[in-house]
Amino acid sequence: MCRRRRRSKGIDVEKSASQRVVYSVFLITLLTDNPICHGQVKRGEDGRFLYQLRLAFGKHDLETEWRLYPVEAGPHVIEGFQRLEEAGAALKALFEAHPAEFRVMQRCLEDTGGRRSAFRAHEAEWSGLLRDLGSALERLEAEKKSLNTMLTSEMIPVLRESDFVHQIASGAAVKFAYCKGRLWSSRVSLDDDQWLALVKRVLERERSTLSRITSSADCPEPARLISAEVRREVWRRDRGQCTECQSQERLEFDHIIPVALGGSNTARNIQLLCEGCNRKKAATLG
Repeated sequence: MCRRRRRSKGIDVEKSASQRVVYSVFLITLLTDNPICHGQVKRGEDGRFLYQLRLAFGKHDLETEWRLYPVEAGPHVIEGFQRLEEAGAALKALFEAHPAEFRVMQRCLEDTGGRRSAFRAHEAEWSGLLRDLGSALERLEAEKKSLNTMLTSEMIPVLRESDFVHQIASGAAVKFAYCKGRLWSSRVSLDDDQWLALVKRVLERERSTLSRITSSADCPEPARLISAEVRREVWRRDRGQCTECQSQERLEFDHIIPVALGGSNTARNIQLLCEGCNRKKAATLG
């Protein structure tokens, strides 16, 4: 008896199964490609430096685990942290050298709510000490600002380009990781190597698809040419999928308002459509 090939609602079962295999590889989801990221450094019990990343995403404030600071991610940061420690030590030494005077200052502040009049009786006596205290505090604040600047300008850019994976300490069902300058999520527990392999595969597919679309000669007229910068912006905004059916296959850049009707080549007038949805739109425009 001849068996008929099984079909389901017009979808080829064999093709559908092969697509499931392809998409099952991508166990991660890109949440944002530009999270607000800040770093902080501290000295561990063994004397080595540790760092932690703090990431802001929507209403969430996420923190990575503390890990050993990579020297290649900015040696000047360690030097800056050492200067900050020296400034803190100098301030501590100042308090230790004049314990009685600072106890009186504290008592004056507590008794009068911090009013300046409480210090007038001691202005001549404390003038030099207050000057030294102000200088020590200014130095400490300056070193803090300098360290934050170096963390932003040196460490974080290196981490964005490196293969470092920073998992977010979370007991929730959804797991988070910061890798290649982007914030990812997954409902599957992954180790660092698995995160990195999946992220690289997603990015490689993105680069391949974007390169194919960008290099295609589908817009020969100068008026319809879309710059590479706009294409990249649209690709990220639309998350690399058709805005109509969410397909990730045979994507094209489409002018929402056609050029012939005065549409521009800005990102606001460009969208990602798959070939099928683009043809349907063209048919409705007549």
